[in-house]
Amino acid sequence: MPPHEVVNPKYGSVATRIFKPLTLEKAVGRVFTELRENKGLKQVDVAAATGYVLRTVGMVERGEKSPTLRTMDNFASFYEVPLETVIRRAKLLRQASTAK
Repeated sequence: MPPHEVVNPKYGSVATRIFKPLTLEKAVGRVFTELRENKGLKQVDVAAATGYVLRTVGMVERGEKSPTLRTMDNFASFYEVPLETVIRRAKLLRQASTAK
């Protein structure tokens, strides 16, 4: 079965899934979400430690907000990861989302 088709387990039917490449915002958000979860933290913990409001942390992680370089650097510093690593991981996620 081609990778773009999935079987609905409830009905046994085949459905075509349309894959959209990750936006840069969503890829960056996934990287920050992964970093947070690996540290066993909640979004509220990140907000309290970084000084950003909870809504901003959530919107960045969901890819609903395009973070500034300053915000990305602040988050990366909080997670003790170089900003370059965040950008590199986001780039790899985007490339993987477009691979067929």
